[in-house]
Amino acid sequence: MLVKQNRVPIRQILTEGLLPSPLKIALYRARGAKIGRGVHIGFGTVLLAEHLEIADHTSLGFGTVVRARDIRIGRHVRIGATTFLDVEKIFIDDDAKINEQVFAGGPTSPDSYLHVGKRTIIMQYTFLNPTRPLIIDDGAGIGGKCNIFTHGSWQNILEGYPVKFAPVRIGKNVWIPWQVFIMPGVTIGDGATIGAGSLVLKDIPAGALAAGVPAKVMKTADEYPVTPSLAERQAMIRSIIGEFRDYLEYFHFEIEESSAAPGWRLWNLHTRTRRRAGAWRFFHAEDTCFDETPLGGQRDTFLSLRRIDDSLRSELDARGAAWFDLETKQRSAASNDCADELATFIGRFGIHCERM
Repeated sequence: MLVKQNRVPIRQILTEGLLPSPLKIALYRARGAKIGRGVHIGFGTVLLAEHLEIADHTSLGFGTVVRARDIRIGRHVRIGATTFLDVEKIFIDDDAKINEQVFAGGPTSPDSYLHVGKRTIIMQYTFLNPTRPLIIDDGAGIGGKCNIFTHGSWQNILEGYPVKFAPVRIGKNVWIPWQVFIMPGVTIGDGATIGAGSLVLKDIPAGALAAGVPAKVMKTADEYPVTPSLAERQAMIRSIIGEFRDYLEYFHFEIEESSAAPGWRLWNLHTRTRRRAGAWRFFHAEDTCFDETPLGGQRDTFLSLRRIDDSLRSELDARGAAWFDLETKQRSAASNDCADELATFIGRFGIHCERM
């Protein structure tokens, strides 16, 4: 073979892979990598690249391999254990999450490229084939055991059998549930939803609901989804916050609730075993009517259905507080344990906020 590459980089896994995270990061930096603050690289995990960049507060689980000529990983990215990404060029944007045992690879070409957008999640056991560019845009959700191919071939093209090499693009805020198969050349428009177990052979328009084998459009963007009223959204948020409280109490947090500034409710959170060391404050707007925000600090989190104006945002940012603005779908750059827990919890309901 003219082009030689070990299928699994055993030597690197058994040498640099066994180093603790700080030594591994120091080794990669010595080789010219740019690695930010708060990065963790798990035991047995290796990154193999000619150009490597990892931004702040990203973590990779144990036994994971990421191999490409060019690897760029954004802020607060999470890559699970025993995942294998083997592509010519990889870009994973801020707050993306790739779960355990995801595989990306296959026949390579000079334009082999995997792009994972901001706040995208790819769930476990999914197979990605980026022989041609595979673009998964911001806020998309890829369920487990999905298969996304940019090439399809086996039988002889000279005998009339079909062979196709073509990029795949999945738009913003697309939901692809479990066990969906997407064929080469497909584009799925922004906001589209695909039914579980579907086979997608051709383009799906933006905002559509499609399902079946092969997938067919069942509802167009004019029919799906139905936007809830303000009162309905307020009721939804109250219900979600109530479930969040039940969730925290189940995991042994005590909550003292009171009023804060006009229009805001305050939870003082602490663990039952470490009352002082484990204290956070969570503020949530009771409705859409407030003229000010309580002063916050680094252990404080704010959640509002209404837009938080720029002056209030600046004040909270200056104090290191975390905030979530559900009207604009934005959140602060600052975070804390409570804010991270909240982001994960509201993500169960499809509420995802872009980190500013």
